[in-house]
Amino acid sequence: MQTFALHIRRLPGTLLVATLMATSALATPHRLVAQDTTAVYDQEDVTTPPQLTSKRKASEILRRVYPEKLQQVGIEGSAQIAVIVGTDGKVESGSSEIVSATVAAFGTAGKDAVEKFEFKPGLLKGTPVRVRVLVPLAFKVR
Repeated sequence: MQTFALHIRRLPGTLLVATLMATSALATPHRLVAQDTTAVYDQEDVTTPPQLTSKRKASEILRRVYPEKLQQVGIEGSAQIAVIVGTDGKVESGSSEIVSATVAAFGTAGKDAVEKFEFKPGLLKGTPVRVRVLVPLAFKVR
């Protein structure tokens, strides 16, 4: 930007105005993209990724969906569920996807659980945006 300002000082007045206007027009689309409410960002592309509002509540939800038959025989496992967290911090309906699960039932249960989780929304330069999140889950017998 400073180099650009030095270059502008050497230009005639009418050309200066034209150059500044062209630069302003080129910068505008970048601002619009950053504020696009329909775009879905990856966690590493946002300033602040979504965060669970309550780990305790998430643990309670996970405990309630633990497959009963697996719990009775002492089988533990894990699942990874990908979801889109909306600008309101809620998991968007229909966005959950089982990425992996040690047992298929843990994937299904994990998907049901994560859809009920509540998050603080992800932020891009202070603005809430939609963010794709990978949620790792551990099913432990207690």
